[in-house]
Amino acid sequence: MSRRLMLLGVLLLAGCGAQDNTDFDLLTQTGSYDRVNQVLSSAEHRLVAECMTGRGLRYLPQTQAPPTPDASLAGRRAHGYGLGEPSTALPDNDAYVQTLPDAEQLAYQRALQGTDEERRAIRLSNGGTVSFAGGGCQAEAQRELYGDVIEWARITYVPQALHLKMADQVKADAGYRKAVDDWAKCMAGRGFRHASPEAAQDELKNLYATQGPSPQLREKEIATAVADGECAEQLRIPELVQDIKKRLVDELPEIDRQDLHRVARAWTTAAANAEKI
Repeated sequence: MSRRLMLLGVLLLAGCGAQDNTDFDLLTQTGSYDRVNQVLSSAEHRLVAECMTGRGLRYLPQTQAPPTPDASLAGRRAHGYGLGEPSTALPDNDAYVQTLPDAEQLAYQRALQGTDEERRAIRLSNGGTVSFAGGGCQAEAQRELYGDVIEWARITYVPQALHLKMADQVKADAGYRKAVDDWAKCMAGRGFRHASPEAAQDELKNLYATQGPSPQLREKEIATAVADGECAEQLRIPELVQDIKKRLVDELPEIDRQDLHRVARAWTTAAANAEKI
């Protein structure tokens, strides 16, 4: 069976009886998220490239969507937390645009993202507002995939806002706080004294900021990240966090739960559209 047919099968299943998993994947960027996001990102870049070419402009599509960070033990052994990794190079198209004269850069950005007057905005359930390009080839591509730039924005930002709120709720959960206390004891037994995984990363970030990168600091980062991952795995903290998040999804206010369900359905519909492009 081709990868395309396999993905379409996954999307159809997501729309018929497994929608809760799709909601959760989109909300937490787990499960099917990277696969579906890659399909959508590739299609959007192809559509943008066609549109820009039609306007007589060059566009270099990004072939791979940025994956979610690899928090596995293998990933930690190779990259630590990713704090000491070299800065990611600019996407090819951004690097190309920077080579243009200022006036041409401005015209290029208008063709790509439209004008300030064309910008759109949505209000989120947390009271925040986000604005985004509403014109140019980028918006044209999003309209073809999602039906409307507002739909694209809701798929992008509604889950983000809900997940940020959920992350704070996870940290306040009594079961999670107990697990973090046990994690700190596990880490201390390995020679690392940190109150939480966030505290461990904050210390390393501060060291990179004040001392700069070095082989010794890189080694310290990897050792800390591996110990962190091993203690978390031993205490089954990732599973605990997923269970807490699933409970919190069930406890979402009805309006938020319906909103998440609707954007997840729109997400899978857009991915199915992308497969036809």
